[in-house]
Amino acid sequence: MPRQDRHPQPSSRPSPAAAARLSRRALLAAGALALLAACRGGSAGSATDSTPVSRGSQSPAARPSPAGAASPQPTSPATAPGTPPASGPQVFYQWGFAADPISHDFNANRYCGGEPELWAGLLTLTPDFEPVADWAEAWSTSPDGLTWTFRLRPNNRGWSNGDPVTAHDFVWSWQRKLNPETAAPDAPLLYDIVGAREIHTAGAPPEALGARAADDWTLDVDLTGPSPRFLVIIASVAGFPAHRPSVERHGDRWTEAGNCVSNGPFILTRWERGVAFEIARNPNYWDAARVALDRCITPILPLDQGLAPYDDRQVDYIAVPRPDLPVVRNSPNLSRQLGRAVEAAVWCLIPQVTMPPFDDLRVRQAISRAIDRERIVQITEGRALGATSLMPVGMPGHFNDAEIVQIQQFDVDAALALLEDTPFAGGQNWPPLTLTMRQSDSDAELIANDVISQLRENLGLSLSLDILEREDFDAAVRAHEPALIWLRWWFHYPDPHNGYGDLFAPEDPLPRRLAWEDPAYTDLVRRAREESDPAARLDLYRQCEQTLQSAAIYIPVAYPVTWYLFKPWVSGIPTNSRGDWLPRGELFTRMKAHLRIENRPEA
Repeated sequence: MPRQDRHPQPSSRPSPAAAARLSRRALLAAGALALLAACRGGSAGSATDSTPVSRGSQSPAARPSPAGAASPQPTSPATAPGTPPASGPQVFYQWGFAADPISHDFNANRYCGGEPELWAGLLTLTPDFEPVADWAEAWSTSPDGLTWTFRLRPNNRGWSNGDPVTAHDFVWSWQRKLNPETAAPDAPLLYDIVGAREIHTAGAPPEALGARAADDWTLDVDLTGPSPRFLVIIASVAGFPAHRPSVERHGDRWTEAGNCVSNGPFILTRWERGVAFEIARNPNYWDAARVALDRCITPILPLDQGLAPYDDRQVDYIAVPRPDLPVVRNSPNLSRQLGRAVEAAVWCLIPQVTMPPFDDLRVRQAISRAIDRERIVQITEGRALGATSLMPVGMPGHFNDAEIVQIQQFDVDAALALLEDTPFAGGQNWPPLTLTMRQSDSDAELIANDVISQLRENLGLSLSLDILEREDFDAAVRAHEPALIWLRWWFHYPDPHNGYGDLFAPEDPLPRRLAWEDPAYTDLVRRAREESDPAARLDLYRQCEQTLQSAAIYIPVAYPVTWYLFKPWVSGIPTNSRGDWLPRGELFTRMKAHLRIENRPEA
């Protein structure tokens, strides 16, 4: 189910600070036996030697294959044929875990906080969010777009214990996700498949799912209607499989070290609670020959240490804390190691159109025109970009053309002119109003407070800020109680429907978060959701954006930005076509499979 507001925390269990500060040499020694254990297993299978071929670029809003045509895939730039072998020990030290994961079971819990590179679906995503081959080497669709056929790599031994990765694994795993007893939070993402909704919500048997194994290497999937988004959904963590024998043998502990059987680029070799976990290259993965890293060690490190783990070489990359960013930018050495990632999220204002004064279109439009988004970039020191549309920069379907930008162009005089024939002319007579937001990080609160200041300065509108706990915020929004909402929307799959549809026109049984509803807009979303022509689909979503902004149903404010440091000996950092980095995340999940270690200095 699409997520609103912040990233969930991997676990509520605290991490012992004393145990967390391991030296790099200690981590290496602790993991030596685990690496030896990880090297056993079968061969990688015949698919390892195959070279994918390019199929050309498509529009970012929709990338369906031609009816009945197979879909060979491009080679990742980081693993292109002819790449020279990496030099030196290929060990990477990963940052980003302040507490132990709940598990590594993404099939059951998208928010487990585990290691996504243990797993591989039918498809995976490039840094530009194009779906490309993973365990499916080719796929095709019927002329009506209602049936997809995936051809898996035959005769493989891709699970880390040597079991083959088959079509049966995906059928069972998707049935498991949809089983109400699993309580998978993202199960609705599979509702495009025939029978999925009925299994998840109405007690239909698992066999009702329209996914079936024609044989070990052929998976047929029947959809409820044409769905260009289906490929990117199953290429994200929502499509990850689970290893059935391990689940049935070990239950909830099946992803513990020693139990975990995975099918991705890496395998779990060690997990010392509160200290670190370690993964090693999976020799059975179909593309193992192009994965440079031998191991990745992830220490559990409290976030309050700032840049110390990076300075001490406990980790090879780190997100730069807000107070340290000016220092890093002014450092001759660190500034060369700095890069940004635009998050797959948008921060926006949601006025409830059924509640005064936001039931007046002129008031909503005035608020949109009274926000200087460049000022937000300045006060955050580049930790946010001014938002022009719902889809973030670098995401498929991002709009930044002049016609759309003009709708919310900052202009105080134009904003005040909109109020002239309202009770609030000249910025007077505003009633007491509140901006409601969910408890969040300091940057979100900083921006929300600046928006409040701007509206007071530019429109005379005084807002108090009400920060609610997660449960209270969610309940208030679903009850349509707040008059003005500060919403942080994180995308669950890289397709415009996850915003225009799932947020503003959700399908039953997804709850409607907003009181606003427009049948004409809902029809636009439905048409866009099923449109197979990429250009036509993109134009429909552009019409959705124009509808929302012209009526000020939402007011785009910012796209969050994270700044990272990577050590100079780390190469192959995944980068999209805009030049932005894509480190570990929920959409692009192949950072470590791209990385190489070159000339790491001795400790």
